[in-house]
Amino acid sequence: AAQLLTTAIERFRQSGDDDGETMATVYLGQTYKFAGDHSRAESLFLGAMARARAAHNSHRECEALYQLGNTYLRMDRVDDAERVQQVIDEQINPRIAA
Repeated sequence: AAQLLTTAIERFRQSGDDDGETMATVYLGQTYKFAGDHSRAESLFLGAMARARAAHNSHRECEALYQLGNTYLRMDRVDDAERVQQVIDEQINPRIAA
């Protein structure tokens, strides 16, 4: 799965599809998260979040943050997970609802 998603990310990047690249990056992060490579997943989710934020894509940003928060819980970083949830509740959800 990781190899297929890495290839998809490259193809999205080459075609200029930022949303596709961000989506595939989140999915790749999930693959690593479920495999137990939480630090790699964290890095991918942070990158996807930054790309989504730069593109003003609140839905993708929320998706990346949700996965990041879940990863923090798996790493027993409860304070970080709570901060991520606070960002979703206070910043992202109001933008989506607007």
